[in-house]
Amino acid sequence: MPINPPDPKISFEDWVAIHQLIGRYVDAVDRHDPELWGACWASEIVMNDGTTQSREQLIENVLKLWGNRNPAQPFRHWMTNLLFLEYTPERARMRTGVAWAQFEDGQFRILNHLGYDDILIVEDGVWRYQQRRMIPYQRVVNALPADQGGY
Repeated sequence: MPINPPDPKISFEDWVAIHQLIGRYVDAVDRHDPELWGACWASEIVMNDGTTQSREQLIENVLKLWGNRNPAQPFRHWMTNLLFLEYTPERARMRTGVAWAQFEDGQFRILNHLGYDDILIVEDGVWRYQQRRMIPYQRVVNALPADQGGY
């Protein structure tokens, strides 16, 4: 997918709405709120293999994942490095950094930092995630062996 020029002319309203989507997503994950989390997704989600899955199926899968977490173990994550790769008033493609941490021994410990490659669409007048790929960060120059498997 080609990348548009660096200034995709995002409207102020869409800029705020997309940032609110990201905020709702993070809040929902950190609080394990399946209703709020599910509302962040389109009614049909495109999976990495090109198949689709309903929002309800996605919620069911995340409830299983969350059910395996220790509720006494505080877990948080942060979205960083928001970059619009493509934008129209109906669809956007973004790369966003995500770091997650657990609270252990009186302090947060960062467990990982990867990227999300997201496609967002407007559905029912609201920005929602339609597709998400978790990606390793890949260096362009002087790549370390661990960075060479990126996308």
